[in-house]
Amino acid sequence: MAKNHKRLKRLKSEKAKVKLKAKKSVNQIPKSLNITNTSFKVKKILLPEQLKHRGETEIGICKSNINDLLTRFRHYNSTVREDALKQLKNILLQNSKSLHSQLSSLLRGIAALSLDKEKNFPYGEVKRSVSESKRRQEDFSQVVFTEKCLVQNLGLCQIHVWFTSLFDHTERFCALIKNNCESVATYLNGVIENSCDSSAIPQLTNLLRVLFLKASPVWYVNCINLSHTLQLIIEASSSLPNKELQSRLCLIVGDIMLENNLNELHREKVFKNFVKILPSLLLRSSINDVTIRMISQIVLRFKDWIQEELVAKHEAIIENAKKIVILNSHDDRQSRLMIYNLFYFIDSQIYY
Repeated sequence: MAKNHKRLKRLKSEKAKVKLKAKKSVNQIPKSLNITNTSFKVKKILLPEQLKHRGETEIGICKSNINDLLTRFRHYNSTVREDALKQLKNILLQNSKSLHSQLSSLLRGIAALSLDKEKNFPYGEVKRSVSESKRRQEDFSQVVFTEKCLVQNLGLCQIHVWFTSLFDHTERFCALIKNNCESVATYLNGVIENSCDSSAIPQLTNLLRVLFLKASPVWYVNCINLSHTLQLIIEASSSLPNKELQSRLCLIVGDIMLENNLNELHREKVFKNFVKILPSLLLRSSINDVTIRMISQIVLRFKDWIQEELVAKHEAIIENAKKIVILNSHDDRQSRLMIYNLFYFIDSQIYY
């Protein structure tokens, strides 16, 4: 009885509730008129930052410019410094010619950043002469270079030389840049004369390639002579005991000979004298295959300079070609045939 009583009581309370009924007649849009209305106005979104005209030092990345990047080079966070360096690299690759006005600031910022390493500084290894010198260094000649920093010093020199190669041939260096170029050349001559360590050979050859193959035309326009440096690498390419450096310098000299736009270097007396003595290399007991290929191409281009020496040593070179040791050759027979065919313009014979 108790359960039925509760059930009846619940049903009675449900029936007592007020029932709300929805009106069935709802205004509905006919299917023919159920079309989206697109007659609304459109307004362009304009960003004022994109309409600004930027100068040659502005870059448009994160609203920063070259001066901002140079400031971020001195930030305490290494990640910020690294990001700033990456942005500067992208700018140099895209539009390097617009940065001539900032050349001095860029060199100082990059040079300072290249020595920025978060580790304990070896104070005990610093020379007393360096630690006691507090005067501002005017140029490279006043700094005492050590062998421990040779690779870094050559890298800084390469950065400076590469920046100068971006100048047009009609532009003139300011006095500071010209003095720095002369100091770089003097320092480089000292490195070549002292026969640098093997660990610095790749950096040295990269610097020489940038200097002679890219920057030399601009340097000659600004009256910076490279004849002494050219003479040093020519002498080193044939007399150095270090075979690796000797072969690398020989390749650089060969590239200088075969490059068409290096007329100033080709007019140097030391260059002309070197071309004349090339046939004497074929009389040695051994010769590198790269040297043979270089001579074969030089005969075609500088025939007037080398013809007299080839004619005088014709028979001796042909006889020595039978027994000379050819180094680093993939095909010994083909290398010897190249020596024989150097005299095609004399006897009109082709050896095969």
